[in-house]
Amino acid sequence: MSRYPEIRQYVPSFLEEAEPLKSIYRVTGEESGIYFDKIEDFLAQMYVETATWGLSLWEKMIDIKSFTSSSLETRREVIISKLRGIGTTSKEMIKTLAASFSGGEVEVIEIPEQSKFLIKFVGTLGTPQNILGLSQAIDEVKPAHLWYEYAFKYYLVSDVGAMPIETLEKQILDKFAF
Repeated sequence: MSRYPEIRQYVPSFLEEAEPLKSIYRVTGEESGIYFDKIEDFLAQMYVETATWGLSLWEKMIDIKSFTSSSLETRREVIISKLRGIGTTSKEMIKTLAASFSGGEVEVIEIPEQSKFLIKFVGTLGTPQNILGLSQAIDEVKPAHLWYEYAFKYYLVSDVGAMPIETLEKQILDKFAF
């Protein structure tokens, strides 16, 4: 059963059940459903967040190397970070870029006397899954004379020992959402 309306809904009721026309209604309904699906799929490629086969077109358009062996999510992160990185580099841009890779809140702390900045992941525990992709994206947008470091949030054994089991379970489930 197609999720699209059948053609026979649009004909007069006395023709709706006419035997010679039933097969025409069925076939045209199936064919139009296929075309609707193709149109929806094509439109999904216009947005990085929903693109699948169109990611290679996005990668080509913004001039980044395509890693088709990477997951769709990883490829989307790289594309989005590149799109966000267009323009003048700012503290806010680095923050937005890092947040897109970590999925959580990020602080960027400038340390001008050392010509560097610190990217501190405060909204998530541990190292972001695609930290190499993030490093590549930052290297592309940051000024060449600046260095950067990461600061990750981890629990100490003493923190975990004092934590109620429910809180610990929630933290684990949030980190490794299955």
